[in-house]
Amino acid sequence: MVRQVLFKETLSICTIGNMASELISALHCGEDVTIDLSGVDRMDSAALQVLVAAAKEADSKGIRLKFTLPDTLKTYASSVGVEL
Repeated sequence: MVRQVLFKETLSICTIGNMASELISALHCGEDVTIDLSGVDRMDSAALQVLVAAAKEADSKGIRLKFTLPDTLKTYASSVGVEL
């Protein structure tokens, strides 16, 4: 079974507390996780760091983590050396 986490609109330093809580909860279930960012129109570096930390945590637990995101976020992440 795959657990889905959906984020919308803007992900920023102002929202990373809730964002991190949702990701921690999803990863504690021990199931594979899909993070759906298709509804996100803007993301800052703090939010990107939370996603990178979630990916590292998933990897350490043997959980497959998949990202669904628009090209604009892929381009942003790639511009700072992060592949999602």
